[in-house]
Amino acid sequence: MIEISLILVILSFIPPTYLILSSKLSHRLEPNISDGDMPEFSIILPVRNESSNIERKIDELILLFEGKADKLIIIDSNSEDRTHVIAKNILKSRNPNMKWEVICTEKIGKSKAINHILDIIKTPWFIMFDADASIEKSSVKYLINWMQDSTCGAVCGAHKNIDDNSSYRKRFNLIRTYESYNDSSTIFEGSFCAIRLAALKGDKLIETINADDTQFALMVKRNGYRAIFESRAVFYDQEPTKYWSKIKRNVRRSQGLIRVFWTNKDMASIKDKFGRSLLHSIYFYIIFPWFFILSYTLLIFDLIFMNSYFYFSVPLLIIIFSCFAILNFNFVKNFFNGIISLILAQISLILGLKYNSWTPER
Repeated sequence: MIEISLILVILSFIPPTYLILSSKLSHRLEPNISDGDMPEFSIILPVRNESSNIERKIDELILLFEGKADKLIIIDSNSEDRTHVIAKNILKSRNPNMKWEVICTEKIGKSKAINHILDIIKTPWFIMFDADASIEKSSVKYLINWMQDSTCGAVCGAHKNIDDNSSYRKRFNLIRTYESYNDSSTIFEGSFCAIRLAALKGDKLIETINADDTQFALMVKRNGYRAIFESRAVFYDQEPTKYWSKIKRNVRRSQGLIRVFWTNKDMASIKDKFGRSLLHSIYFYIIFPWFFILSYTLLIFDLIFMNSYFYFSVPLLIIIFSCFAILNFNFVKNFFNGIISLILAQISLILGLKYNSWTPER
């Protein structure tokens, strides 16, 4: 019995281990910048209840894009803290050297707000931000370079932790870079991204599913363009400080990714590089958590309750988890938090609990 559980444990880790090792062997992809002027673009800032962030964000966007962007559009999704009023007053007082507009919608939802904007944008590209994200000034040029590559339909930046010690985040960014080198990234970062309007071909976001950023990535790929993850375009954002707030945020994001992957599962295939990347993502976000829980539950059950292994089972488990903790405690903690979030996301979906409402967690 223990042999079966050990085999399951090993098998569960083969796909993600293969992907990580392959990612480490890949190279950085550079854009093929075409001749001609830089494409015109608008700045899009969807907000909801961001009164504490809006002044800092507006000042940042003016600093980065004044005289470069065609227009700044802030769309407020029925905030309860007068975010849109504050935004208008700030823009009037700053009087930036670019057109601007603040729009208020009654419908609550980030995807709803973005779909509303898609009918308004007149420029070939738009760059979209989250209000709580902070952008490094040097990062902007990397997105703009990709906007001049005719094969690129969307490009996003890379989230970086302030302490820069997150093993999970480093591996995540490495895999997304590898996917982009091969073809297109399967997961996107909506806190700092640029979208080619023509690459959408009139398609809109599914408003009942969050993960609007990853929806865009798969949408442009389906329409014949590439979605690029640019690891040098760095941004930071505000993570919740409380443990259960982090879990709640992770569950919401996980549920969005799971629903987007399942909706686009017809694009997964072993026949092409992107199809294989999407298969890996579907495995890791949907299948792997259950595979992991099942295999380790069987292993622990065998070690503790099978008579022939009883005397060394508990010390063996203590040694295994102690080694994990010594080698990289943060990685183990983030890994188990991720597994918990993915399991909770799927259980909530099974129970009919869909977290697609837009409630910023601080």
